[in-house]
Amino acid sequence: MNMRCPFCLEPALRERHTKKSLLTGEIIYYYRCSACGSYRQVPYPTQDVLDAYYQQYPEIKEILNAGYLDPQGYAVLQKERDMTLQELRFPLERIKNHTNAELGCANGMFLHYLYEKGGRDIIGLDISTPLLEQIPPGRYRIYKGGLEQLPSDSVDNLFLFHILEHLSDMESCFFHLRRVLKEEGLVVLEVPVAGWISERQGEGWRFFMADEHLNIPTYQGLRHFLKRQNIRILHTTRFGSGHTRGSISPLKKAFFDWAAKTFNYGDRIALLLCKDKKI
Repeated sequence: MNMRCPFCLEPALRERHTKKSLLTGEIIYYYRCSACGSYRQVPYPTQDVLDAYYQQYPEIKEILNAGYLDPQGYAVLQKERDMTLQELRFPLERIKNHTNAELGCANGMFLHYLYEKGGRDIIGLDISTPLLEQIPPGRYRIYKGGLEQLPSDSVDNLFLFHILEHLSDMESCFFHLRRVLKEEGLVVLEVPVAGWISERQGEGWRFFMADEHLNIPTYQGLRHFLKRQNIRILHTTRFGSGHTRGSISPLKKAFFDWAAKTFNYGDRIALLLCKDKKI
């Protein structure tokens, strides 16, 4: 099959792994780019399947990753976000007196984080109605859908935590990202990243998820994609050993997580980005 990689655009995709759709029961394939090593799902789910999936998202995540959207886990999220933003050298003072937006806000836990950091102009966007309905009304501006709903040059700080891999049309998302971001605006992007861990864990890698994770880059592939979107990388941090909580002993997980971060081969990457002003 002659398809182009969504990250580096090389026509070099080859079938690598199979997964089963939770909604349709059909077999889907992950194709790997032999040029940059990134993955894409084949075929992409139809829009009807995606709409159905995200309307059932709270129930699906309770099965796949219990506690993922539980507000009682806010303290863990707070600690993780503090660490990520510090490692990216994101200036927290920017949150105050600026417009902050999160694409893929789910049930609003990071919106609450922004509020606690002094943000008062906070926008949340998501496509899952059941998740948006869990957000307390009145404190935030909430939109069902994507960045196309926001005015141009309207956002100072834009956050995308594990959203890029869900998108079948990444190019359109980044067109609107550049459009809504102010000239001096900053973007925090976090995404699964294929590499040493994914190659060793194979089909069992935690981020191969049918219906949900449609495109997974390597760092090389992600750099190709961001350069094409005229987005500049300011800082990065990698973390995650590929082991979810409870899959191995806490002591082993702590060691493997430390090694992945120390030697920079983690299966998650966060990046601080801005517009490339050279264009």
